Amino acid sequence: ISVSLDEQTGEEFSDPANLELLVESGLEMVVKDENQYIAWKMHDATKKLLKDHDEQEVLEQGEILVYVGTAKQEGHGSHLPIIKTKSIIPLSAEDMADLLMDSSKVKIYNKLSLGRTDVRTLGDGTKVVCNLTKPPIAKNEMVSCTMMHSRKLSSLHDSHDAESSPRNTYLVISRAVPGLIDAKLKELPRNDILLGVNLLEDIGPDQCIMTAVTHVYSPALPTMLAKGMGVSSAINFIRDIRKSCGETSN
Repeated sequence: ISVSLDEQTGEEFSDPANLELLVESGLEMVVKDENQYIAWKMHDATKKLLKDHDEQEVLEQGEILVYVGTAKQEGHGSHLPIIKTKSIIPLSAEDMADLLMDSSKVKIYNKLSLGRTDVRTLGDGTKVVCNLTKPPIAKNEMVSCTMMHSRKLSSLHDSHDAESSPRNTYLVISRAVPGLIDAKLKELPRNDILLGVNLLEDIGPDQCIMTAVTHVYSPALPTMLAKGMGVSSAINFIRDIRKSCGETSN
């Protein structure tokens, strides 16, 4: 995309080529441990969990696997850590995708949100939303404007054998588009979701494995705290969803 991030409004993703590039790169980051974008490293707690048990066993026990990534290419926010989690959610993949896309339900999993509004529809399954948050460490409210796209995937060639894996799989992907922030909110500090990827794979009637990648830039958060806060936020996101479904989370 030739337009700078500050000027992006989401209309850039009305071009199918740009949207497909975002989807393909997001899937690569989520599915492949070795990829051209991010160098992943297991969080220490995840190393301990997987030392004597396989991944599926650990996930079925309700644990949350965490990985911390470093960007391989320089760019806006590339100095900040990228967080990946893998967990089992007590919702179908379709229901979880719907939850993430429904702005009226954002407070279920984002306790810092003061409300999220749909501001523009770009096409089937694609829209721009604006969210106001009040992080505890920030003096002021913060604003984010984000393009969100959801789709059902036919198969995951790199993570599963399509013939032996008939499960439903959905993808929800997000990208900051700060150029659409309302003029009345321009003075507020920004909280840019540089990238959000949620891969949702059914494993039962009301269960899915969610692999989530989050890369956020927040000027209110000192760089030295970014890793710790990023990990705790990613874990709390999962815990809040589980809690909303009436399930006790680890």
